[in-house]
Amino acid sequence: MSPGPLNSATPYGRPWPSRIRNVPKDVITRRSKRADPPMATQVFIDVDGCISPHPPHSGLSRTNAGWTGEWTDARVGPYDCLWSHDLVRELNVLSVLPNVQFNFLTSWEDHAREFLPSIGLDCSDWPFLTGVDGDSPGDWWKLRALQRAQPMVPLDRLVWIDDELNRQPEALGWLKTLGVPVLAISPCPVTGLTPAHLETIKTFVSGPAAALPHTNKYEQRYSFQGPQER
Repeated sequence: MSPGPLNSATPYGRPWPSRIRNVPKDVITRRSKRADPPMATQVFIDVDGCISPHPPHSGLSRTNAGWTGEWTDARVGPYDCLWSHDLVRELNVLSVLPNVQFNFLTSWEDHAREFLPSIGLDCSDWPFLTGVDGDSPGDWWKLRALQRAQPMVPLDRLVWIDDELNRQPEALGWLKTLGVPVLAISPCPVTGLTPAHLETIKTFVSGPAAALPHTNKYEQRYSFQGPQER
């Protein structure tokens, strides 16, 4: 996995705004242009198996995911994709909630925000994480990328959505150490995110973080909404 350009990217892979290029790089500046961004719910989301079910041409996705509206099966840039228009609308609604920041954590890297606006997802300015060449071949690059970024992210709760997450015990163990409410969702890749998942996410990101149980209880309740469907 290639690193982002070191002279022009934050740990998120986003360009540093020109007005703060000389600010130490342990400061993350968000869209609001505030030097000290507010604490936020950070949502890290994969594409394949979550937004776009996999394999993308499977009829099981349309019948089993629970989205009853229109679906589209098409090429998106260099990728074969299948998506529910209802799911895309729900993600758009969530992504503009106050103090909620969506981030891509996907092998698509910057291609996600380059190509997914064509399916109606309002994601052209979402940050994205990348792997680096120094990661151990035995490590899950997504965990290492998130571990590098987490100390620099304004965080009062975290949502991680990835269809591989239930097969990554190290990642799930690390989430329990963060000391903030965590929601880990690992959808069945054939269906991707379902209406039930979206309702769980809405409940989690709404209201004060202090009212949520901390990591262990919440993760045990919600982490495995998808894997039993495999």
